[in-house]
Amino acid sequence: MSNKGNALISVIIIALGAIFIWLYDHDTLPRSIVLLCGLAFAVPAVISLISVFISRKNSTRGSAVRAIQMICGVGGLIFGLLIIFMPEVFRPLLVYPFAALLIFGGAFQIFQLAHKYRPVDYPAWMFITPVLILVAGVIMLCLPLLRDPANQPWVVLITGIAAVLYGINGLLVSVLPLRLPPLHPEKKETATTPATETGSAATTSDATDATPSSAPADSSEPQSIH
Repeated sequence: MSNKGNALISVIIIALGAIFIWLYDHDTLPRSIVLLCGLAFAVPAVISLISVFISRKNSTRGSAVRAIQMICGVGGLIFGLLIIFMPEVFRPLLVYPFAALLIFGGAFQIFQLAHKYRPVDYPAWMFITPVLILVAGVIMLCLPLLRDPANQPWVVLITGIAAVLYGINGLLVSVLPLRLPPLHPEKKETATTPATETGSAATTSDATDATPSSAPADSSEPQSIH
């Protein structure tokens, strides 16, 4: 994903997280919780897919990275639309989509920070946020207390806080490549080396052609006059 696409997704996730935090104890939460959950999956997925198609031609990433991003984008979009258009099915089970959102979000950001095609070597402290988000999703999935519909506001609050932290870390993922030295500088060197060698060879050839012949002139002995 390009830095601009990742930054845009991060800003949207921060906004969604702020809305979650704001609505977690409001009277409108029961009516809006399903829509919020669906949007939390669908909106970032759409932007991620658009980013894949826009940056495909100019991207230096491997095909595996693009495939993973494509799968996550399509899966998130389908799941978000299912939640939005089938609210009665997912309303009693909302803790599971929220937990899945945190688990996959944390895992994906860990992948962003660690995969071999990353633009820079990100500092180790940036792994703290996605690890905490992933652990929160696992706890949310395994804690029976949060499955009670009466505790749905706490699920929304946890998800909102995690979304804000995820977005802030995502912005750092986009900004730090502009400030840190590149992790793969040899790509630029490889691209410029053939041109340099060709130029050197041409210069050497021109210099050789321009060198005057140094072959010794034929020495002729003076003829003796009898």
